[in-house]
Amino acid sequence: MRMYINRIAKFALPVIVLFLIPSVLTTQTAQHDYHVVLGEKSEIIQKGLQEAADRGYRLVPGQDGWPLIVLEKPTGDVEPIDYLLLGARKAATMQKQMDEASAQGYRFASILGFSFKSIGMRGVADFWAGTELLLVMQREKGKAARTHEQKVLATQRPKTLQTELNAEGQKGFRLVGQANTGSEWSAVLERPLQSVAPHEYLIPWSSWSGWDPHSIPKIADGGYQVIAGQGRWNGLGIFEKSTSEAESPDYLFLDIDYKVAKMQKKVDEASARGYRFLAFLIPYGLVMQREKGKTAHTYETKILSGSKMQPLEKDLLAEAQKGFHIAGMNWVSDIWIIMERSE
Repeated sequence: MRMYINRIAKFALPVIVLFLIPSVLTTQTAQHDYHVVLGEKSEIIQKGLQEAADRGYRLVPGQDGWPLIVLEKPTGDVEPIDYLLLGARKAATMQKQMDEASAQGYRFASILGFSFKSIGMRGVADFWAGTELLLVMQREKGKAARTHEQKVLATQRPKTLQTELNAEGQKGFRLVGQANTGSEWSAVLERPLQSVAPHEYLIPWSSWSGWDPHSIPKIADGGYQVIAGQGRWNGLGIFEKSTSEAESPDYLFLDIDYKVAKMQKKVDEASARGYRFLAFLIPYGLVMQREKGKTAHTYETKILSGSKMQPLEKDLLAEAQKGFHIAGMNWVSDIWIIMERSE
């Protein structure tokens, strides 16, 4: 827990200073066109998201890098949509907000991360009690007919979370978003209104020893797959039972190195063996995958990092001009952005 407090203390000042002025930058390339939104207040973020959506941009999936919010313009035509930003400190409050939104035609789009509303409060418990989970919902423009329903789970016990995930999975709910606020694990599940197939989940966790991420290939041999965009789970891995008859991919776990240059070297070596980025598994490392037995180098991967948002925006947009696209975002020691381009 001390590690997280120190991390926030280290980066709180530049983030607060930066948020005083909302920032929007855009670049256009033949391959990738990104739009970056920053803002301190929810109304500023909401306005920035909707303005970007009205211009054809869509949220990049799997990002957990708030306050850096990134949208990408698809290459083809897209249907107009409405975005809705939600924020809550308690799971029950978030559930109520999502129920109200889904009744107006919204469905889950993305978890942005969490904000800290109580910096300066006394004690660790009070500090984490002030964290607010931020997520976005979306709907087709102006269509208010309900299409999906959601469940929000929150617990401090991994085995309890697995039990609750599987109970809801049997009802057709599927995990679509997850985050860790430091005091508990939160999960968002969703299902369409029509009946759907059940889903099964596994959280390999021991109260005595935690778990070993290097066991991922063995878990995959048991028919489970890594969920892309794991998010900030604070060391918790979660796997979904595969329903595909296709052969399981090769998974590779890379131990985290907080020196980006050394982590980049690990990723480059894995890419040379045919692997590409799949998911963050913080604080342990990264998960990469490849088609079974395929060792051809197909993707180039680049890691961007920083605690100051504007220089990070500049680096992101510069790499986009070279044909790189975002594959994942997360807080590590600061914000990390994984970018890829095909060879």
